[in-house]
Amino acid sequence: MAVGGTGVAVAVGGSAVAVGSSGVAAVVGAVVGTLATSVGAGAGALLQAASRAALLISNVSIMVRIGFLFTNGCTVQAGAEAPD
Repeated sequence: MAVGGTGVAVAVGGSAVAVGSSGVAAVVGAVVGTLATSVGAGAGALLQAASRAALLISNVSIMVRIGFLFTNGCTVQAGAEAPD
C-alpha cells in the first residue's frame, strides 16, 4: 500500500486502485502499456500518482516473482542433490 499526498494506492489483483479527495482513479498496469480510467473532477494529479504507483507495484511484483522462481529452483536442486 502506498500513501501519497494526492491519495492512497492499493494493489488489487495485479492492478492499482487509487482513492483520493479529488476523485477515484483505477489503473490497470501492464509491462508495456497502461489502461487508465478516472472518475471525478480534478483527478489528473491523482491519476498521474496512480500510474506511478501501478508501475512501482508492477516492478516489485515482477521482482518478487523472479525471487520465488529462483528460490524454488535452488530448493529443488538442493533436494535432488541431497543424499538418501
